[in-house]
Amino acid sequence: MDYSHSQQEVSDLENGYDLLKPSNKEVLSGSRTLQNVSSSIMLIIALLSEYVVGTIEAASDSWGISVSFISIILLPIVGNAAEHAGSIIFAFKNKLDISLGVALGSATQISMFVVPLCVIVGWIMHVHMDLDFSLLETGSLAFTIIITAFTLQDGTSHYMKGVVLFLCYIVISACFWVHKIPQTPTESTQVATRNVAAIFGVTGLVGRELLRRLLSESKWKVYGIARRFESFPTQNLNYHFISCDLLNAQETQKKLSIVQDTGMKHYVSLQQTHNLKQEVCFHEEDCPRASEGYNFYYVLEDLIKERLAGKVAWSVIRPGLLMGSSNRTLYNVMGCLCVYGAICKYLNLPFVFGGTREVWEEVCMDGSDARLVAEQHIWAATNDEISSTEGQAFNAINGPCFTWKKIWPVLGKKFEVEVPQDMFLSDFRFATAMSDNKKVWQEIVATEGLVETEMEDLANWEFLDVLFRCPVKLLGSRKKTDQLGFTMRSNTMESILYWIDSMRNDKLIP
Repeated sequence: MDYSHSQQEVSDLENGYDLLKPSNKEVLSGSRTLQNVSSSIMLIIALLSEYVVGTIEAASDSWGISVSFISIILLPIVGNAAEHAGSIIFAFKNKLDISLGVALGSATQISMFVVPLCVIVGWIMHVHMDLDFSLLETGSLAFTIIITAFTLQDGTSHYMKGVVLFLCYIVISACFWVHKIPQTPTESTQVATRNVAAIFGVTGLVGRELLRRLLSESKWKVYGIARRFESFPTQNLNYHFISCDLLNAQETQKKLSIVQDTGMKHYVSLQQTHNLKQEVCFHEEDCPRASEGYNFYYVLEDLIKERLAGKVAWSVIRPGLLMGSSNRTLYNVMGCLCVYGAICKYLNLPFVFGGTREVWEEVCMDGSDARLVAEQHIWAATNDEISSTEGQAFNAINGPCFTWKKIWPVLGKKFEVEVPQDMFLSDFRFATAMSDNKKVWQEIVATEGLVETEMEDLANWEFLDVLFRCPVKLLGSRKKTDQLGFTMRSNTMESILYWIDSMRNDKLIP
């Protein structure tokens, strides 16, 4: 009786085990799920790693920490967090052999596999890398091996050994904190130093286009300087972004010593007029400054002229009405027009022009495509004949004239908005009509999945009102520029349509 009862219990247990045992389909499904999760995690880590690599130098400049400290001390702590946690847990459980195995395995994998693999992949991608370590790096490696060997040779553990190792790590960290890796003057870097550009205001209309144009040629090493970080970070080995507030003297002195590497200086200056009663203000490239009113750009121009006198060649580039793409520019006519068009379409408002009839019907100003201005900067910087002009000014304007009366209906069609038969309204004020639409713009950004911006980032309604009520005609001559060989032209209508498409591609406007 007892025997049969035991047999029955064994049979029940076996049946229960069979019920709990997962089927082949369940095992296969779980394996696929695990693979999908692992692949997703690997993709996320890869994207985060790419972002971290692209921001190391910017973080170094912003925080005032050397790149060597970030890459050798901080990043390994973050990257090996799981290994550190695992080793500590094993050590707490008195399994030091496993803890040491994890540490040795990690070091072996990095030194014997990851680093050589990176060199090989870099060679395939034509990114030259080597294993030429600096004296501090080699010394730290040797010191680490020696101190670890002496600590572990007797096969026993003690808290004082841990303290010694920790203090040694603090010493090594302090060395890399103050250490800066010197640049070896190789043949490639010697060539590059002859083609170094520093762009102040790299996030602006001309700055962004100048950066794009320079980086299209591998011979340029470019430093981009701006107070705010880039909204669209540029990933390029020849580009280095520096976040710097030029109103902070100490920060400027510390971060901008690289500007000494550049040769010819070029400055974008605006010919600004205030309270003038003339009907036409025609600017020859050799004409004097406007004497009336205050122009902040003249102050900067005089400062540059004073500081650079007799040291380097320099020139002044004077654009007209700039047309380009940026998500934070105070005087950006394209941002104003694009936001105005988007709001008119969203609220089903008529697309009208508010200003004076003279500005509406007559040729009152020159357009300047940011691409043309950038090309003119490069032309002036690489043309030896320009270096002998001793700081003269050059007008950077499209060339062909335009009127808003011809452009407005084309804009309306591009924005897909209602353009009334009578598009001109003299009493229409953009600041009055548009300023209360901040929430509307936020709705448009959310609905269209655009880059998050405030309406004021792209549109300056007061600027648009002043522009379309300008009391004088601001026209320029390209005579000197043409004579010296820069003959590039740009059709203003085509420029406007191009920059609308560019802002759409950047997801700044719908």
